[in-house]
Amino acid sequence: MKTAILKQVYFKQVYEPVNVFSIMEGLFKEQRYIPLILVLLMVLGLGLYFFTVTLTKIHTMDSHSNYDTDFNDAGDAGDEEFMDELGKLNGDIFWAPASKDLDSPVTLSGDQIRSVFGEFPDETFNCADEDAVSIHIEVNGNQVKLEHDPITGKERFLHCPPNVFSLSQCKWTDVIDQCDKPSLAGNVNFCGTASRIVKRSIGPVDWMLLCRKSKDSIKEGPEGIESAPVYAENYWSRDNPYFRLYGMIGYNNVSGEVAFIDGLVRNVSDHYNWNDPFIAPGGTGYNDIDGRAKAEKFYDPKNSVDCHTCHDNKQPWIITPHLNQPGVGYLDAHRRKAFSNSIIPVVESVPSQPYRIIGSNYVEKRCNEESLGKGCRGLAFRSSKTQYCTQCHSLTTLNTGRLFSFAALNKTNPKMMLGHLQEKFWKELKKSTTGFGLNNGTTWMPPRAGHDQFFIEEKAKPSIDCALQYPLTFSEEAECEYSRIFTDCPIPGGEIDTFRPTNLRAGYLPGEARSAANSDGSGRRGVAVLEWDYKNGYGQIPGRDDVRFEVRMESVSSRGNVSSELRKRIIRDISYPGHTLFSEPEPTEEERNYMLNLPINCQADDEHRFYLTPVRYCFDTSGVAKGKSMEFSVENKECN
Repeated sequence: MKTAILKQVYFKQVYEPVNVFSIMEGLFKEQRYIPLILVLLMVLGLGLYFFTVTLTKIHTMDSHSNYDTDFNDAGDAGDEEFMDELGKLNGDIFWAPASKDLDSPVTLSGDQIRSVFGEFPDETFNCADEDAVSIHIEVNGNQVKLEHDPITGKERFLHCPPNVFSLSQCKWTDVIDQCDKPSLAGNVNFCGTASRIVKRSIGPVDWMLLCRKSKDSIKEGPEGIESAPVYAENYWSRDNPYFRLYGMIGYNNVSGEVAFIDGLVRNVSDHYNWNDPFIAPGGTGYNDIDGRAKAEKFYDPKNSVDCHTCHDNKQPWIITPHLNQPGVGYLDAHRRKAFSNSIIPVVESVPSQPYRIIGSNYVEKRCNEESLGKGCRGLAFRSSKTQYCTQCHSLTTLNTGRLFSFAALNKTNPKMMLGHLQEKFWKELKKSTTGFGLNNGTTWMPPRAGHDQFFIEEKAKPSIDCALQYPLTFSEEAECEYSRIFTDCPIPGGEIDTFRPTNLRAGYLPGEARSAANSDGSGRRGVAVLEWDYKNGYGQIPGRDDVRFEVRMESVSSRGNVSSELRKRIIRDISYPGHTLFSEPEPTEEERNYMLNLPINCQADDEHRFYLTPVRYCFDTSGVAKGKSMEFSVENKECN
């Protein structure tokens, strides 16, 4: 009787093929057989149809893998026996990572991200953390915060210049309709304030959480749709924990892998609270039933936001004056020192470096050809020495090059085509920006050049032109040195991920030990033992769990004058002993020992060959990436 886990083990047997076409050709020569041939063709057609339907079901059933082999659930007696013995000898180590809840986008994404990043932050990770930074706004060079006005007794916006300790040097207002550094995010208040951002690092992985406050981002005005002003109310207080948009990014600084995670968009009456404990997508593990259920109600299963179109410059950190970064938009040293924060890392990006999105649901929803990201086919580039800006910085053909660079130069992009970034957006952005900001904050990109229009028009133009030529092919405009923004899934043991199986060894269990596998008492059944060592070290994550192994066994039998018979079996999704179905991996910095006990026939004329292949689950839409196969050579003498 088959166990549940054995239904996840796929294999196939291949025998010498019968030449059906030769037989059909012979039948055609005899015209009397033509009706019979037509009937046979109809039967073959129906058989092919049902085979295709069955195979489709096999690919989509709870198999947890992208299998390309057949699986007959009934099987013949030999297959049943093989599967039973395989399970008895190894236990339930045959399973694919992130395969428990395939029909739940949130839980599936959480399991996939955890398999690559090792772990999520614990429940203390939220915007109430003592390391969280409040994102304020500035108006005409003054920092603006919602405070209690002692004269009116109401909460109002207090505008103060840097290093001021007397209210007499500040002023009060009840509304903000312009600010120096509006948000470029789109669909949020341009001048919303008191959002919070917090970062936590676990090994090489940075987790960044943005708790964004926003209310009505647009309103109906005399000229149609206009940006909505921000009115003084307690919601905009730095101490008010309620916010509307929940966005998190995980980024491995070693491997370049990134995950975009958004909460459901809340309405005005149902805001998030940054004092609430962090809920990990997919819970803390496969068996965290309560955590997985909570995450289902918290995160966006549709991945409605095109995060990658803005977080596109070969790393997820956006450079924009709105986030109060010290090197961005502060021409005045006093304001830079008093107002800025350094929570967002400043890291040089290189167009050729790896950058890959983790999460098959996100990639499927946001990177298809109909989405704004156009299949995630954007390009990153540096330029030749004649192009001033991109000698040092990389830009992209997505929003870093098409939006942020134009905003940084205080220019309007006439070719902006992505989403909300249209003529209306530029119009409202300009209306929401103070004159002080246009002259002292928004135009921040030119280094040491101030606001020299000659620099903006002449030196920056070639770099900007590279960004505007979208879509592109790699053969066009080669002087811009284009590279793909989003790179392929790394092959285990390849050029990018250099970790491969080591110390391959094979042998047979002695006769006494294999008696348990000799179910029919014939003495023909033996057990081959395959062992190898492997460290899933890509990205320096001790608990990484996205690689499984595939073993292919080839057996050749010769019986006297009878021609050889070749049989093949493929065993997939092999994990290591102890890492059983839906268990969490034990983090380690060392190689793990893998072992497979494989039932085989011990006939004197049998020859067995074994091949080992590492398989990475990519968790995008590319399926799996297979490494190079390695062969075990085993003589059959010991088996006899």
